[in-house]
Amino acid sequence: NTNVYCCDPGSPWQMGINENTNDVTAILLEKTALRGFDKDYLDKIVDELNTLPRRVLTLLSPNDIINRNIALAT
Repeated sequence: NTNVYCCDPGSPWQMGINENTNDVTAILLEKTALRGFDKDYLDKIVDELNTLPRRVLTLLSPNDIINRNIALAT
């Protein structure tokens, strides 16, 4: 039950974001047994990843982009 994200065709600049996030996630999973943590703690980790500014997003976070798109859609 894991989501997998791939780059859009013809968008190689997206690869860095995917690879970095995958690396951070892999390190966490390698060094940590997740069974010992509750959902709230894991949600905090997800929140940290989603609020981390990204250079490719002009130092906005993924949450910033999502919130901006939601605001534009309403």
